[in-house]
Amino acid sequence: MPKEHEIEKSSLDDTASIIVNIRNEFKKINSDTKRLRLVTRDLEDISSEGGVLKLFYDKSNLRKAILIAYGETGKSVTDYYFKNGKLIFIYTQNKFYDKSIYDNTQPKIQKEEDNRFYFLNEKLIRWIDKNNKIVSSKEYSRKAKELNYEVSSLLGRK
Repeated sequence: MPKEHEIEKSSLDDTASIIVNIRNEFKKINSDTKRLRLVTRDLEDISSEGGVLKLFYDKSNLRKAILIAYGETGKSVTDYYFKNGKLIFIYTQNKFYDKSIYDNTQPKIQKEEDNRFYFLNEKLIRWIDKNNKIVSSKEYSRKAKELNYEVSSLLGRK
């Protein structure tokens, strides 16, 4: 019978292998973006200053979605990646400005944060936070529900 630390190592190895596969799919999708069909939607109600949703299709299969939400003091860009109709990866970038976009001078980016979320069968298997640290798996179930709801709400828009 395997010892507990061997099971944990095996699980970590499996996760690492899955993440390598997700990263390869991420690269493939991004290299294919120019040949994919693009559908763009303006989203007035997504944030205080509106936003844009860009959907990239290979025939009828959604491969990538980019949500850009504008705010008075920042901007967020979220990239969603799909394989066989399932979410596999989300990359978020949030930029915070030093002043309002309505100020008379050009705002500067004061702070940037990004997060990476890796999925397998709609379950979050790895979350790398704004500090480039792996978040405790205790947080995964709640965050996965939140992100899956976000994706289904976003893609359900007409």
